[in-house]
Amino acid sequence: MKTTIFFDLDGTLLPMNFNQFMEKYFKALSKHFYDMMPPDTLQKAVMGGTEAMVKDQSDKTNEDVFMSYFSQFVNDDMELYKNCFNEFYVSDGFQTVKEATSQNELMQEAVKVLKDKGYSVVVATNPLFPMQANLERIKWAGLDAEDFTFITSLEANTKCKPSPLFYQELLDELDLTSEEVLMVGNDYLEDLAASECGIETYIVQGNTLNDEVKKYTADFDTSDRDFLAYIKALPEVN
Repeated sequence: MKTTIFFDLDGTLLPMNFNQFMEKYFKALSKHFYDMMPPDTLQKAVMGGTEAMVKDQSDKTNEDVFMSYFSQFVNDDMELYKNCFNEFYVSDGFQTVKEATSQNELMQEAVKVLKDKGYSVVVATNPLFPMQANLERIKWAGLDAEDFTFITSLEANTKCKPSPLFYQELLDELDLTSEEVLMVGNDYLEDLAASECGIETYIVQGNTLNDEVKKYTADFDTSDRDFLAYIKALPEVN
């Protein structure tokens, strides 16, 4: 029986224009790092660090992998840069990125219905951002961190989507079997990789990504309105 629902964040709980999001993100980040690193170098370091995290198969945290890669581009104390990143995610600059996102009342209601029925609700976002950034984006979605029993993050996780090891790590962390979980997302590659661990998958249409990838097939693939109807029909968890 299902007891836990894993939700992707960006594009699922938080509708967004992905290209606009990335443009605004790097514009704000470059302004924040203006005195420390040229914008083109910063973007190269961040994108390279992100790729390093996705490829890494060690037990190092994603934060350690990212900062190790990032350190190749600087000669100063890395703590200065780490602190600068932390300050960015609580700054007004990061809040400007919110303009590329919106809210979905149907998904908000789905989370509430699940909680009322006794389900554990988890934010299984690709852990490429620190927890503070995830908490802010959850607010942007019109939700509250207290709505969720667990939130993946740069600091806590050692694997990334689309590796099935990301989902296995999450199952192990929460002491769950795959049969107890439904993964809900918008990415036909990153989110459907959960199926390799035996987790049922649900694509919510609207902000879908990697539609052309034919590696996986979702168990369910519907509109957000039909998804809410599916959630309302689920039994209560005892």
